[in-house]
Amino acid sequence: TPTPGSENAAPSSPPVAISEIHYHPYSEDDADELVEIANRGTESVDLAGLGFTAGIRYAFPSPTLLEPGRYLVVAKDPVRIEAAYGIAGVHGPFEGVLADGGERLLLSDALGRPVDEVRYRDDGSWPAWADGDGPSLELVDLRAESSVGSAGLESEHEARSEWASYEYSGRQVSS
Repeated sequence: TPTPGSENAAPSSPPVAISEIHYHPYSEDDADELVEIANRGTESVDLAGLGFTAGIRYAFPSPTLLEPGRYLVVAKDPVRIEAAYGIAGVHGPFEGVLADGGERLLLSDALGRPVDEVRYRDDGSWPAWADGDGPSLELVDLRAESSVGSAGLESEHEARSEWASYEYSGRQVSS
């Protein structure tokens, strides 16, 4: 809306954001793929009518309420993801697979209007470890622009990591 003679309001971010994409699992098994969305708003959001319309296909059933500050996972194989990560309420299965080399992932409303979009890649400023080495892509700051590679960070999988200790003994030689 035009506001002659006064400041324009900053554009608001939609309350729902794509917050994590596990597009190239270490297992190389598409059944381990998942997408997480977050409610970054201050009110509950009914996801009914929303769906993924590019990259993968999935429509949220009615009602699907997402409380403020909460997350929801959509998976290729929901039962497998619930067992692997010890979580409940995973939605899915979604149709299609997440492209290992990157693609456009679009969350749309019932009228087909974009709600959130990520164009992830496996090169450039996008985190390299998320490309088949275990971690997923996570949005570092839910207020950030999700289609910018620097906003993404590999997730930590500490439970699957092992510490290794190394010792070295010898003489230091000055140059």
